[in-house]
Amino acid sequence: MSNTQTNMTPTPMIALVEGYLHDLAGIVKTGKAGSLTCNIGGTYPDHSWSGDTVRVTPARAKAALNRYLVAARKEMPNQARDMCSEFAPLLKVTYGVKGKNPRTVKLFAHAVNRVRGTAKRAAKAEARTAALAQAEADGGHWFAQGVQTPYPTETQARKAWARTHVGPKWWEGDKSSILSGATVRRGTAYAATKATKAKAAPAKVQSSPAVTVTVAQLRETCKALALPSTGTKATLVERISKHALGL
Repeated sequence: MSNTQTNMTPTPMIALVEGYLHDLAGIVKTGKAGSLTCNIGGTYPDHSWSGDTVRVTPARAKAALNRYLVAARKEMPNQARDMCSEFAPLLKVTYGVKGKNPRTVKLFAHAVNRVRGTAKRAAKAEARTAALAQAEADGGHWFAQGVQTPYPTETQARKAWARTHVGPKWWEGDKSSILSGATVRRGTAYAATKATKAKAAPAKVQSSPAVTVTVAQLRETCKALALPSTGTKATLVERISKHALGL
């Protein structure tokens, strides 16, 4: 059966799900009941973090797999045609996941794990809605400065402030000081402010120091260029310039 013991490195949820699917298929195949550390009711095997085991009969295992298959096909309708009703070959079908972490996984386990994720997010959203309603009845929602989202508790608002003003890994610092220093209040949101980055001061352009050329130097240059060296300073400059341009 699936290894659900606590390890230093937590087992990825998709691995747990895949293990339970194989366990259930094995119970169906052998016709012998088995014990699993998960709740098999619903649309996915829900791992028991307390380690409690459930006795599963072949009939219950088959019924659970059938429910999971229906939910998996609904969760991934474009891949439903690849999910056959025979569990032995179904468990071997692979699927290429794209995105930031491209990889090849077992399709059935991946789909069932997605079913689990969707259900967990829905339950979390429902719980949040209920908590917000309770907070409203008890005195109002909590708000963090710089965040427009309402929170049901002061602690959640303080953590939101920390994420916004300190960073996503705020908890790596002095957690107690950061949370105690958060600006939060109950009842109304803070006025929305648009974060602006300070503009860098324009770099100063250092002008080149002026170079003073004497008439004597201009006459020496004219002599070196085999040019007439008589005339005013302006005449000498013009004469040298024309020579440089080939005029």
